Amino acid sequence: MAPKDFLEKLRPNKTVLIRTRPRQELPAELLYVEWLVNEGKRKLLDHGGDEHVIADKLLQSNYKIATGAAAKKLIKEHWPKPAPQ
Repeated sequence: MAPKDFLEKLRPNKTVLIRTRPRQELPAELLYVEWLVNEGKRKLLDHGGDEHVIADKLLQSNYKIATGAAAKKLIKEHWPKPAPQ
């Protein structure tokens, strides 16, 4: 049940994901933007504002959710304007 809980906690433009594994082809920090319905994927933004579409399973195995003050600091630092929807 834990993997489903991870995905249920994601909130558009408020959830920051931090990479926990050394896969260099994946961005270190991402801002969650939206869920792509029926595809099992999520749309995210990196620091440069580039969009990435990453499968749910890849997110679950390579990222954790930044919480509280750490997440707010990252959002303020890297994504000061809300992402377009």
